[in-house]
Amino acid sequence: MSRQLIRKQGSEGPRHDPYAYVEQTVVIDGMRITLHLGLGTWLKVDGEFVSKSEWSINHFEMMTGLTPAMFEKYYDRLNPYYEDPMGSIGNYI
Repeated sequence: MSRQLIRKQGSEGPRHDPYAYVEQTVVIDGMRITLHLGLGTWLKVDGEFVSKSEWSINHFEMMTGLTPAMFEKYYDRLNPYYEDPMGSIGNYI
């Protein structure tokens, strides 16, 4: 069984009052399970809406075996952030 973790971040809502969102996607043997946490909470499996309620998190946990916090922990472990040793982009110019 193969797994892949994908995280997408962005903003949604009106330009004058945007909201941040995070999409956590777990790909298990080719099946994409996506939890959207933002202005709304929903769950998609292979592009089809499964749940559009607060139960989406529970369904995500049951289908993937991961809580949203566990997803973030494992994602960060697999994709560590390393600060540029030269500092900010301003130091290059």
